[in-house]
Amino acid sequence: MFNRKFLTYLPLITVLLLLLFYSPFITSVMGATINDLSPASSQYKAVNFLVDRKIMEVDQNNNFKPS
Repeated sequence: MFNRKFLTYLPLITVLLLLLFYSPFITSVMGATINDLSPASSQYKAVNFLVDRKIMEVDQNNNFKPS
């Protein structure tokens, strides 16, 4: 049914799909703490995404530093 080439890449495809679908969950669980922005804020998710990926930073007190 499947050719051999596809079957050799199946484990890699499986891992990539798992990372794709579970990555947002993992980063939200392991997310950074941002003291000056409430988790209930509409911007919190976007800011947390940027901080987790080191696109933007928080200072030594975990306050958001948009620069």
